[in-house]
Amino acid sequence: TNKATTALGRFQACDEAESFDVNVRLSCDGQRKCLQLVFSKEKKTLGFIPTEVKPGEFILRGIWVNLDLRSRGLASIFLSLWIQLCELLEVAMATERIHKPVLSIVLQKFGFEATSPGFAVEVAEGGTQEEPRILVWASCPSRLGSYFSHRTQKEQGITLVDERPAKSRTALVNASFGPPQDRSITQAAIAEALRGGRLVFSENVRAAARTCWRLYALADGLLGRATLHTATSRPQSLQSRRRRCWQT
Repeated sequence: TNKATTALGRFQACDEAESFDVNVRLSCDGQRKCLQLVFSKEKKTLGFIPTEVKPGEFILRGIWVNLDLRSRGLASIFLSLWIQLCELLEVAMATERIHKPVLSIVLQKFGFEATSPGFAVEVAEGGTQEEPRILVWASCPSRLGSYFSHRTQKEQGITLVDERPAKSRTALVNASFGPPQDRSITQAAIAEALRGGRLVFSENVRAAARTCWRLYALADGLLGRATLHTATSRPQSLQSRRRRCWQT
């Protein structure tokens, strides 16, 4: 890891070949204060989750999976670890508007519910094993064509089709999502995705939480120019801020 990246731990899968490192780093996107949960193995980035930081809330901005590793269920594993990090920090979870139909389906599988109106499309797997495609259909072809540009179709591996695909699933795009009231749905999806694997922290859980909290505070601008590795405990002012604004 470099100075901007902190080792958080390791996803220990039942099959060692499927294990990978979990890191967290600060990032900036204009005025947005962001963290990235980065997943890597042998110096190769498997994927990452960009997250906007707001007081008491983490906002998922998307999930990026290495092109060579797609269709292997990694998005569900990454989302599971992101949810566990949010729970460790006791921050509320939300998403910004989601434009990728596959990510929308993954979120819905974890019980996330739309918090804003969206555009419903039908999604199914297509293509070949060597070159998989995502088949997308909607009852309004003109709206579908205007929403998914040729560039978007190429980047996401999408093929727009004229007839509703067999065994399709409904996805809401251009919608924001939030977690369900019934967290049992989410926990069941996490258990299915991780298949007995677990996040093993580089330090004990208390120290890992402190490291994550400090990154959160840095991203949220609470500590100004303070560096990551100085304080060993939360300042009292931050503890008070946490009690006021963090949600469970």
